[in-house]
Amino acid sequence: MIFAFCCISGLSQVPEREYSPHLCSPNFDSCIDGILIWMHKPSAKDAEACGVGCKKFFCGRKGKFGLNCQAVSDCRGRVLSLSIHYGGATSDLLAFEASALHHRLETSQLLAPGLVLYGDNAYLNNRYMVTPYPNVSSGSKDNFNFFHSQVSLVLIQKIQHH
Repeated sequence: MIFAFCCISGLSQVPEREYSPHLCSPNFDSCIDGILIWMHKPSAKDAEACGVGCKKFFCGRKGKFGLNCQAVSDCRGRVLSLSIHYGGATSDLLAFEASALHHRLETSQLLAPGLVLYGDNAYLNNRYMVTPYPNVSSGSKDNFNFFHSQVSLVLIQKIQHH
């Protein structure tokens, strides 16, 4: 089986937060990032069974075959959601927008009032997701981008150590 899906329910059902002043902000609920799960080049038979060609599994940016994993973690590093539905050639935005999590965020109040997901510049800034300011190099927006990147490292480090 090439594709798998697991959603640990509960972006809004996680026990009361124990915020660390160094990693969490008052409005931070969790962060999302796309991670390439490396794999060998799929056989033509496996790719055909998925209804796509082998090229859909190749991530040109990383030069590897893999699967696009959309992962969500809270500020304590707990993995809340994993979604693996697309090959490595798929952008993080497309993989997220096709996910059940995106649908739930768009159609319900999944996050508690005032809380947001932190996403990198592969995602779109909106009512439930905060992304970095584009094209800044100084001032308060640059300070925000630095803080944002530090918080987002929680997810990356948690996933890499599993």
